[in-house]
Amino acid sequence: MKRIFNLRNLVILLISILIGAIISFTFLFIRGFNLYNSMDAFFVACAVLIASSLIYLATNEGSFDVISVGFSNLFSTMKKNGSKKYDGLFEYREIKNAKRSEHRFSFLPILVSGVIYLIISIILFIIYKNK
Repeated sequence: MKRIFNLRNLVILLISILIGAIISFTFLFIRGFNLYNSMDAFFVACAVLIASSLIYLATNEGSFDVISVGFSNLFSTMKKNGSKKYDGLFEYREIKNAKRSEHRFSFLPILVSGVIYLIISIILFIIYKNK
């Protein structure tokens, strides 16, 4: 429970809610302030936040490790010594494993804020349909 409910995740939640508000108000500023556009604005913020949380989850699970190892080895071989930084993908994953276990549930606050914006969008949709 302490890995999920901690100060770091609270800060991530507040920042992601703020980012969602910035996205919504930017969308409303461009499109105009009315009920239909506000429903769309909150849904766009929801989509961006949920997609960001899923990309963060995929990154934390090691889906893009091949790219990181490849570029690290490429740039380290271009230096004067020319030796690889990592022997392979397995070594890189072992090095990053401790850091990834600390941030295992960091995607949840971003996902929760995306769901909050989805609920707001659904409420505005219901209000718009009943109008």
